Amino acid sequence: ELGLRGVPAAFLVTALQQVISFLVLGASLCVKSLPPWNYRLRPLRTSSDIAAVLLYSVTFAGNRGFNNFALSLLPMSLNLILRSCMPLMTVALECGFRRLGASSAAGGTPASASELGFLCVGVLFAALATWTQCIEATDDPKVHIVLGVMVGMMSLLFGALNMIGCNVLGKDVGINALDATFYSALPSAALCLLPVFNMDHPAWPALGRMTDWEVFSRVWQLSPVTILLVLFSGILAIAYSLFMFRLVMALSAAHTAFAGNFNKAVTIVISLVFGLELLPPRFWGPLMILALLGNMGSFLGYTMLLITRKEQGKGDAASR
Repeated sequence: ELGLRGVPAAFLVTALQQVISFLVLGASLCVKSLPPWNYRLRPLRTSSDIAAVLLYSVTFAGNRGFNNFALSLLPMSLNLILRSCMPLMTVALECGFRRLGASSAAGGTPASASELGFLCVGVLFAALATWTQCIEATDDPKVHIVLGVMVGMMSLLFGALNMIGCNVLGKDVGINALDATFYSALPSAALCLLPVFNMDHPAWPALGRMTDWEVFSRVWQLSPVTILLVLFSGILAIAYSLFMFRLVMALSAAHTAFAGNFNKAVTIVISLVFGLELLPPRFWGPLMILALLGNMGSFLGYTMLLITRKEQGKGDAASR
């Protein structure tokens, strides 16, 4: 009735998701500690282990919190433009860490020139595909372009650092995806709570600027069921965290970031097929389809190069 949609309380929503993650994973670990599983949580034995988990929590909270915040300020298509640059950001950070001698953060073997070429082309195609979707969105006075772009860039930086942090926890500390998600849940929630009560921001157009707590209180009054959906999203957050951590360990931080661009393109295609979105008018429609195909092709080429390099590495090791 009031025209209020969603829960534009990015940091509070992220904090609640992490609290749910801690409770659900804690219960799961208790069950898994019993026979026949006898699972044991990997203890943090040194101060460096604790520091690594805390730094990972900072990057995780920044990635999720700022991304949710950007989504409340920008159309999804505009936010996707920024997120499509994450592979380049990840590769740039890995190069920086490699120069500093941080081998785990650097992600191992540096990318070849051809791999970087596919990476850049894929990012350009992803940016083109999402840009064609926002030709008219930038004229919407409800869209907070400048603030949204700044927040989106912060999310981009923390997102790349978070993927690199997976390598550090997995290789240096020796923590698996389940333990890392459990250990980082409460610290991430605590960090996200810092701006909840004292940082006002654009919320619903009719109500002006509000804090996350004010938004949450209003939603609780008008639609308590919506809060249940927010809590349920914590289960989805667990699945995403476990999947991303394992994917980074199996592939690489840059490859995982590039896979995210492929997912963005596929999401738009599914939306078009089922009528959830329409092609942009005039020549923008065919251009968007071309960009989507180009992004998928770039991802396929990048993946094939990685597979070829791994096979060559196995062959060289066998010949020795």
